[in-house]
Amino acid sequence: ALEIGVFTGYTTLVLAEAVGPKGTVIALDCNDDFVSIGKPYWEKANVADRIDLRLGDATESLHQLREELKKEGNSPIDF
Repeated sequence: ALEIGVFTGYTTLVLAEAVGPKGTVIALDCNDDFVSIGKPYWEKANVADRIDLRLGDATESLHQLREELKKEGNSPIDF
């Protein structure tokens, strides 16, 4: 799953529960101030290991993600 804009991380937690233990949520946000509110809840819900949090400009993060997927042989995302 891909989430752009995490805010306090509630939806990130719900997505991480939904993808299950073998899934991953790639969560993009530009500011850790609000994201840090949700991090303890990710740990408490035992889903933190399913969340790949990337802080920074979302456009740059999406371009980087596309390149990573290409290198792994996965279908690249287009936007």
